[in-house]
Formats: sequence, structure tokens, C-alpha cells
Amino acid sequence: MERPGPYFHPLLATLITGAARLLLALAEYQARTRGLDWAFCDTDSLAIAQPEGMAEADFLRLALEVPKAFESLNPYAFGGSVLKIEAVNYDWREGYEDQLRPLYCFAISSKRYALFNLDEAGRPILRKASAHGLGHLMEPYDKDADIKLIPKPLPSLLKGKDRVARWHYDVWHTIVSHALSGASMAPRFGYHPKLRGPAVSRYSATSPELLGWFDAYNEGRPYEDQVKPHGFMYALHAKRGAGRAKVSPVAPFDRDLDVAIRSAFDRKTRAPVSRECLESYAQALAPYPFHPEDKFLNGRAFDQGETLPRHVEVSEVIYIGKEADHWEESFFLGETGDIGIAYSRDPGDAAGAFVALREAVEAFGALAVSEATGVPRSTLAKVVQGSPTNTRVPHYIIAQKLKGLWAKRGAEADAREARLRHWKSVVEAEGGIRPAARKLGIDPSNLAKAIRNAG
Repeated sequence: MERPGPYFHPLLATLITGAARLLLALAEYQARTRGLDWAFCDTDSLAIAQPEGMAEADFLRLALEVPKAFESLNPYAFGGSVLKIEAVNYDWREGYEDQLRPLYCFAISSKRYALFNLDEAGRPILRKASAHGLGHLMEPYDKDADIKLIPKPLPSLLKGKDRVARWHYDVWHTIVSHALSGASMAPRFGYHPKLRGPAVSRYSATSPELLGWFDAYNEGRPYEDQVKPHGFMYALHAKRGAGRAKVSPVAPFDRDLDVAIRSAFDRKTRAPVSRECLESYAQALAPYPFHPEDKFLNGRAFDQGETLPRHVEVSEVIYIGKEADHWEESFFLGETGDIGIAYSRDPGDAAGAFVALREAVEAFGALAVSEATGVPRSTLAKVVQGSPTNTRVPHYIIAQKLKGLWAKRGAEADAREARLRHWKSVVEAEGGIRPAARKLGIDPSNLAKAIRNAG
């Protein structure tokens, strides 16, 4: 069980992150009021973009006004603004570091972007690149590899807090160069022989479920040769496509990757998996430049141009905890056990649940629906009115309880119909309502009314 530390203060943490978002909103407002655009923003930064048709001198003048607008908010001993101009905006060449240089952005989706300058020949010089969406893959080749088609990265790109691995740089240089060329085909990632080999991810066997994949492999082996708790393991990637059998390949750790790949097996069936069934790095990277951005409109896989914010309607509150640490494992390994995580539900789930609740209230009344589902009557009233609301009762529980309520009504209707059929047969056999009522022990007027109403 976790215990809050002596300096733990959840409200203070909320205010810190809330203040950062407020700062971003203010920065965006300052940019928008000056007719400027923005390419992306993060926790504490905003990449201001030059609108089409605006002169470069005007853009620089207006963009530099944005950080100045925050000087009065600086609570620190140093003077000036709390917002600074990042070093990537300046020239990378020695002796020119104080000169601003046009910086370009190629953005795929949230946290997947690269910043670059252009040399005299119009070729990209990468200044910053994201490894988001690539971190689950092991480095396919040595960082000192000589790749003739790709110039070596600037030293500043491989060090510091924003450093990227050499092969990440190569991926981004390929993507950006391809985009600048105007080619209609998708970029190809065949610039190094190792990219034609199987794509490999390395994980640790940190849960009984992950370790359980290797039960058959470990059986009969000396302990030193087994996959052990918290020991390394490899996850491989099966080729995708119509007609291919779905496999989930894994392999025991070995310093020689070729040896490990020869030991690959399907973690579900335990059957061996051949090298021909495995996806290469080039194949795994192929969809990377087309990753959709669901948080924004115009953010589908092949959309281009400006994205627009979506209007968000809160339909449910879901609590998550430290299992978020295993998000990458869950996503790429496709797990459903202890490390399986559901961060959200389809927005249509809430709409469907609320429609079902409205229909049930109309049929059974608010009291009966509230007692069956656990949804408070005050919430049901808002649902019936169509007002925005939320419920702590999970949608699948609501669906189950309403299904039971309707089933109960159906059973009662079936029983009522069977009872009426019996009464009618008694009336026919006894020759009238009154003798049948005497036999059934029912008031004659009630029996006549029930049969009449039933048609």
C-alpha cells in the first residue's frame, strides 16, 4: 500500500500543472492576437508559426513580442520574460550562434515531430527530433554506422536532454527529406542492411504473466539457462496482412540476436515461429509517418494541413494508477491480463448508455431504474432532460442491469400471457365467466375485464 510522503500535496500538484496549461493558453492568445499561428505546444513551450503570406521580418517582430508580454509575470530574481527563445532557433554554425535562422517543422501527431533548417541546396539539417513511437524498438545498427544516403547529425542532436539515438535521427531525416522531395510514394526505410532484419523489442519479465510465456521453454533447462523473473526477453513483431495467421512471437534473451530469433515461438500456442513470419524494421517503420492524431480534427492518417481542436464532452471519469507505467508493453504486446489497461471508453458508449437509460425510465419509471442500476434519480432526471451529466456507475454495469430489467419484464409478460390463455380455456370449458370465476377463485368482473383487455 502506498503512503503519501511528507511533502505530498495533491492540490499543489494540480495547481502546478494547471498553471502550465494556463501559461500555454495565454501564450497562444498572445500569438493569435498578433495574427500568428502555432505548430505545436508542450507542457511549457509553444512553437509559433509564420502564417502564409506574412513577411519574415514582420513575423520575427511579432513573434518576439509574445515572450515580452510575460515579463510582468516573472516572479524570479532574473529579469526579462519567463519564456525564452529555444537554441534551435539560432544558427548552428560556429561564429553565427547569435543569429536567428528560419526553422521548419514537420509534424505527424502529438509528440511526433522534427525541427530543421534548410541548407543552400534546400536539404534538411535536423535540429530536434522526437523518438516518440520508436522507443519500443532496439537499435538495429551501431551508432557509428556510415550511411552514405544520410549526412551525419549535428553533435548537438546526440547530446543533452533532447538527444535522440542515431537511428532515430536517420528515420526522421528520411521522412523529412522524402516530404521535401514532393514524392507521392511513401518513404522507404532501406538505407541500412540491418533494417531488413526482424524488428526486435526488449522487455523485462516483470510480471508472472510475462514470465509464464516461457514456462514451456524453461521446462527441463538448468536454472542459469532459463528466462528468470525480471530477466530480459525479446518481443518480435509478426508480419501483418490478409490471409496471415495471427501469431504473437517472443524469444528468450541472447546477446546474439540471430540465436534469439532462431528460438522464437508463439507465446500463445508455444509453436515455433520462423524468421519469414517476422516483420522487419523497414516494415515496422512504414506506417510511422502516417500515425493518426485523434485528439484533433483533420488528423487522420493521410490528412494534411492545419488540424483543429475537438470539442470534448466529459461522459465518464475513470481512475488510473501506476499501471500507466506498462502502457507501452500493453500496447505493443497486446496483453489483456494484469498489465492490460483501459484508459478510456468509446465516446459512443456514454451516448448509448444514456439512450438506454431514457428508454428504461419511460418504461419502468425512475425509481425502478435507479434501484436496478444504482444510478441516482437526480442523475436520471438529467439524462431524461438531455442535460450534460456523468455517472460513477460503469456503462457496462448499466447495460447489464437494464438487460436484466427488460428480461424480467419479458418473463412477466410471458407469464401473464400464459395465465390469460389458461383463464380463457377455463371460461370455454365451464361455459361462462361466472362458473369459470368460481372455479378459479377470481372475482367475475375482474376476470371479464382481464379477458376483454387482452382482446
